[in-house]
Amino acid sequence: MSAYRGKADFARTFGASACCAAGLATLDVHRDEWLFERAGSLEGKWADAAMSLKGTPGVLDIRTHGLVAAIDLASKPDAFGKRACDSMERPSTSTA
Repeated sequence: MSAYRGKADFARTFGASACCAAGLATLDVHRDEWLFERAGSLEGKWADAAMSLKGTPGVLDIRTHGLVAAIDLASKPDAFGKRACDSMERPSTSTA
């Protein structure tokens, strides 16, 4: 335990200041670039785009709130959870 004492003290002493500075800088960007207002203006378009997936095979339900969409996918009868996992896979772009 004593081997970590100096590192823990450093993180506790200086880590909080860095985190606070990063948080304040983030709030400045949100304010200066009107991010909340811009997000509000996109909400309707985003909800319409998400809701356009209704009726797609495998889609059970769609919910939106702000710029967040939740899409419930039906399970395959023989592989519970496989459809959701398959939907998150991305094709490999490596050439190796």
